[in-house]
Amino acid sequence: MGENFYSILGVSNNATAEQIRQAYFDLARKYHPDSNLSSRNKDLFIVIQHAYEVLSNPKTRREYDATLKLEEASRPPIQLSWVFSRKDVPRIAESQIVYGKLDIQYTGNQDDFKFPPSHLCIVLDKSTSMKGERLDAVRKNLHQLIAELRDVDLISIVTFNDKAEILIAPTSTSDKVALSKKIETIHASGGTEMYRGLKAGIDILWQGHGSAYLPNLLLLTDGHTYGDEDRCIELAHKAVEKNIRISALGFGSDWNDNFLDAVTSVTGGCTYFVKSLMDLPKLLLITLTSLKTTIAHNMNLEMQNSANASVMFCFKLEPEIVKLPTESPIQLGSLIKEKKSTYMFAFELPPLKKDQSILSLLDGRVRYLLGDNRSSSFVENIKLEKMVNDNPEKVDIPLEIVQALSKITLYQMQEKSHTDVQSGKVVDAVRRLTFMATQLIGQGNVSFAKEVLNEAENIKNKQTYSEDGNKRLKYGTRALLQLPAPEKRTR
Repeated sequence: MGENFYSILGVSNNATAEQIRQAYFDLARKYHPDSNLSSRNKDLFIVIQHAYEVLSNPKTRREYDATLKLEEASRPPIQLSWVFSRKDVPRIAESQIVYGKLDIQYTGNQDDFKFPPSHLCIVLDKSTSMKGERLDAVRKNLHQLIAELRDVDLISIVTFNDKAEILIAPTSTSDKVALSKKIETIHASGGTEMYRGLKAGIDILWQGHGSAYLPNLLLLTDGHTYGDEDRCIELAHKAVEKNIRISALGFGSDWNDNFLDAVTSVTGGCTYFVKSLMDLPKLLLITLTSLKTTIAHNMNLEMQNSANASVMFCFKLEPEIVKLPTESPIQLGSLIKEKKSTYMFAFELPPLKKDQSILSLLDGRVRYLLGDNRSSSFVENIKLEKMVNDNPEKVDIPLEIVQALSKITLYQMQEKSHTDVQSGKVVDAVRRLTFMATQLIGQGNVSFAKEVLNEAENIKNKQTYSEDGNKRLKYGTRALLQLPAPEKRTR
């Protein structure tokens, strides 16, 4: 069932006429073209206005409700489930935190699911710094990637240095020999103008909007941008409007990890660190698997201002590991075959009033596109509330939340140590990393603990990280967030 008029207005199916009227006026103030010039908001206001016209009239509302009953039987089998760190919250006059883990999964018959064809646009940095082993490895693995794509898929390749060039226009992957010959013509030279490459890739995918292809952009780079970071992030926001997902692979030590994380997470994508060229086949395989087995895409969480709590942080834990921006809407990424998409939220609660009995954690909706249906979105409404008690029942925090939080804490500790180094607080950075290594040893991650200790020693002696030390710790701790596979039951 696509998004219905009730969910557009953010009310339940049994809402009163007054509740419908109030919801419409609240949305009209927010999205009316006179107060917001965005073309996207103008289109949304037209949809909101139409929904109100139907639901505010008793006769047309009855007729519309009858159609909903027929559509309910064909509702897509997407299930959202939550686990919380607390059952109830104590009534205290100071802020507190509640953690929530969200699982999104497809519960239908996956063998019968019709997976949409994809358009993969590869945006490849061919600046001088990519010359030699890096570019050789990329060419070799792109041959393999094309060989594994389905004949129904499209591929395009943009190369960039001081300027961007369309090496391969959108082409069916059925002629794999011709595509491979094109790849062999890529040679390194010049500087790095990442904005040009990203714009050319997004333009290619943008022109294909409305077709049956699922648009994905994969950026491969080893360099920095030069003063155009804001323009690149603005491009990423425009890509979201056309359901384009951006992922990135960063080589070596010079690329800007914080910047690429910002660009990809805006679209629900992920950035990976290529520590060794031997990692490249595995990372490209992750991209390929996601392309070929996407069930739901462009999932996002829209949050209303009516909630009492605010989101302190949100991590995607499965299948990729991403620290997500907390501004609404939060881009949740894709749901792929035989995997759950799992997220950890930290909700910050305000001081509770003496007469408050219910607290709203989250009021909003998850919106997504399903399979090859790109004409209308589907919506799952979310309303999370907790009872407020003076003496709440004490219950154990679920183990799955404890395990995830212990790893998130390590990630945050690594981030703080990086900030310490940048601020010249070397002693604090070394102290944090030493404590972090102790925790890793306790969790059985001895090899990574040694790497952390070596980096702490380097910082102590040289007042800074080793060549790619910060990236190794950042993406190493991020990899720790990967949830363990469920244990197999024995008879």
